[in-house]
Amino acid sequence: MSVWLLPAISALGVLLIVVPKPAPRLVNRVGIYLEPVQMPSPAGRDEAGSVRLSKAGLPWTLAEWRVRNVMAAMAGMMLGILVAQGDAFITGPERSTVGLSLTGAFAGVLFLRMWITRREEHRRQQLKEELPLLADAFALQIMAGESVIQAVERLVYQGVGVGPSELACALERYRGGESLTESLERAAVETVQPEARRLYELLATGHHTGGRLARDLMELSRDYRATLERELIAEGGRRAIAVYAPILALMIPVTLVFLVYPALAGLRELAQQ
Repeated sequence: MSVWLLPAISALGVLLIVVPKPAPRLVNRVGIYLEPVQMPSPAGRDEAGSVRLSKAGLPWTLAEWRVRNVMAAMAGMMLGILVAQGDAFITGPERSTVGLSLTGAFAGVLFLRMWITRREEHRRQQLKEELPLLADAFALQIMAGESVIQAVERLVYQGVGVGPSELACALERYRGGESLTESLERAAVETVQPEARRLYELLATGHHTGGRLARDLMELSRDYRATLERELIAEGGRRAIAVYAPILALMIPVTLVFLVYPALAGLRELAQQ
């Protein structure tokens, strides 16, 4: 009976967290207990966590992030207990319940963080492919007579992708009281793609000082396209090597055998004479 007590309590905890509740939300009620009582975490650490969640495109608060870590640990712990008791279609002698439950909890948290990292890398690559189009769109809107804030609003409302979502966050901060220059500079710092920093900083500088913003945006778009072209050529070369290397590794020895064997056979016949 005691064997199933811990899995039952864990399953009940997961259900209480997953099932939606009316306000106040359960995430907020549980999250406050995960905060240190007398030793609060540094502000820089919390800000770094928020920036990482923003780069991954996850609208989670820090409390929600901590609760999901607990949920992942509990799910991994339950799986470890099932493996230890032989209830996960794995036969064999009885295993250490404590060790496998702790290993499962660690693996659950690790898989959650790996998923977030993978999501961040995908968004980084997607934004890199969007940058030439974003720069062209801003250049056309500026040449049409729109201001920077109008161009940002139009792109946020009509665009879809990682870039418009980051600009939407900057626009929200602008409407919350920040200046547009500060919002764009903050977006340049928190962006998931370092190459996008040039675009956001150029828009912030153009809004603050003016100048030939449309021309600079067109030059930036050409730079983005040249960078993508170089990366595509390099990627094509790497894939070609990955495809042809095994074929060459098989063909060269076989070819040498067919070339050398007749000569060896002829030398053997001459030696026998």
